[in-house]
Amino acid sequence: MVENIFRQIVARRDSSVSVARIILEAAAEVDRPLFYSVAVIVAGFLPIYVLSGPSGTLFKPMADTMVFALVGSLLVTLTLLPVLCAWFMRNGVRERRNAAFEAIKSAYTRGLDFCLAHAYGTTLASALLLLGVAAAHPAHRRRVHAAPR
Repeated sequence: MVENIFRQIVARRDSSVSVARIILEAAAEVDRPLFYSVAVIVAGFLPIYVLSGPSGTLFKPMADTMVFALVGSLLVTLTLLPVLCAWFMRNGVRERRNAAFEAIKSAYTRGLDFCLAHAYGTTLASALLLLGVAAAHPAHRRRVHAAPR
């Protein structure tokens, strides 16, 4: 939420739209994906509630903790964070340049452009690397010994 708000404020700093309006639109942009991502994670914990016996006794408190923490963080994200961003970012934000990140991003972009320009070569090199690693893996060299009788 905060990252999207920050990104939108930086991207639209030259527009005549108020910071509060930008924050509202940025929050609305990510509220549904945030809700569904939390819902999917919570759904993953639901099978724990049907466990019985010692495993149910052991894991139900953990599931309760995770579900309450996720729902609580979702509520804070959807309600409090946009308000705090509107208060702390009311004068706009300034994005600082990170030289190390820019260098890594530039190298990655050049490598990605090269790989996309040479798709067949990249696929062949990846397949050969995979086969080489599979051939060198110790599981292929293991000898099966007969069990002693």
